[in-house]
Amino acid sequence: MISLNSKARLLFQEAHDILKSQGDKNWIIGIENALNELDAGNTDGAGSIYRSMVAGGRGFSEYSIWIDDYKERLDANQRLDEIRDELWRIFK
Repeated sequence: MISLNSKARLLFQEAHDILKSQGDKNWIIGIENALNELDAGNTDGAGSIYRSMVAGGRGFSEYSIWIDDYKERLDANQRLDEIRDELWRIFK
């Protein structure tokens, strides 16, 4: 069975890859900080970072990807929503 830390790391890494592919310069910093906490074995620290990213309105939970092709945009945003939902279940 995969550990909580490993599962969170996989999700954060996938989110990082998505944000990097979109040229994000803002939220990727929080993702990288959370990855660093997980690498140090600090799951609580990663959770604290993630909760601060999604707290209140206009946070990471509101981030969306713009791709000109509608289907690609829909698929990319759906996957990002799934990642955020899974991370929330881990860190709530």
